[in-house]
Amino acid sequence: MNLRALWELARRWYAEHSARDRRIIGGVGIAVGLSLVYVGVVEPLRGYRRRVAEEISEGHDRLERAARFVAAVDTLRAERAELKKRLAEAQGRLLPGDSGTLAAAALQERANTLASEKGVSILSTQVMREEAADPFRKVAVRLTLSAELKPFAELLSGLEYGPQQLSIPFVEVSRRGAVPGAKGPRLLSATVEVSGYLPAKDKVKEVEAEPEAGTEGTPGGPEPSGPGGPEGAPVAGELVPGAEPGLLPVPLTPPAGAESAPLPIAPAPPAAENAPAVAPPPPVAAVPPAPAESPPAVPAAPPPAAAVPPPPATVPPPERRARRDRHAARPRDRTDLGACVAAGRGGRGSADPGRRSGEAREG
Repeated sequence: MNLRALWELARRWYAEHSARDRRIIGGVGIAVGLSLVYVGVVEPLRGYRRRVAEEISEGHDRLERAARFVAAVDTLRAERAELKKRLAEAQGRLLPGDSGTLAAAALQERANTLASEKGVSILSTQVMREEAADPFRKVAVRLTLSAELKPFAELLSGLEYGPQQLSIPFVEVSRRGAVPGAKGPRLLSATVEVSGYLPAKDKVKEVEAEPEAGTEGTPGGPEPSGPGGPEGAPVAGELVPGAEPGLLPVPLTPPAGAESAPLPIAPAPPAAENAPAVAPPPPVAAVPPAPAESPPAVPAAPPPAAAVPPPPATVPPPERRARRDRHAARPRDRTDLGACVAAGRGGRGSADPGRRSGEAREG
């Protein structure tokens, strides 16, 4: 493409128009050029400046937030330390121990110590069932007490306002009347239930994952038998203990559905290398072995025969049987008829004389 030729062609095309048309064409060209400059240069620059301004404003906002956070670091650290202190105090007011058993033991020890200080007798102690109170666990102990009114009240006050967060949800107090001749009234008999709390997150340590039943074999149990039968059964091709070396092993009875499978035969023992030639012994009369010394080889059980189709019916159909009986009766009838004719007792040519005379008289 020759640019000079194109330029000359454009000049000739432009010169061919009148002055008015040339002014119009010039104005249109200037407008198109300005539009291209605006779209290709001005608008991208304006968009870039707009994006930069937005990023600058966002950066200023982040800086302000970071400055406020940095200024509040000391305050946040103080609040964090205060919260940790309060958490430690709250955990100290809970029952010690990682399980309900240890917590109940600590609760009993606390009650026994306080009762001995106040002069209260503890007759019996009963550990109640553990209850879930999210996010804690409730551990309770029921005590049977015997004391005067003032020591009993001091004991209850010491349990409720002690260093640990304990509560008394159940109290039952009774006193019998005065004994005649006694100097004072009888002691109080009270049943008090004291409960405390334990963090629930420690329950995860108490409950361990139990192994799945049946995934592991019992130690010392019987090993599974190999494919082919129960343990201890002779395998095909294995010599039977106590049998003579010349006898073949007894093959196993094939299982159902294996009629076509060939029975395994024990291969003959390989001959020893470089064995000296031994002359065969003289023939000796075969003597059956004694049952006590070596039992005879048990013959192999024959495999179950394949399904044999039932034999065809020998009884012919009724029509064929009747036809065959008629064919067989014809020679027999001929033989009987011939015998009768020879004896003069029947036949078409021989008639009874008495019958003939009777017919003649009738005629």
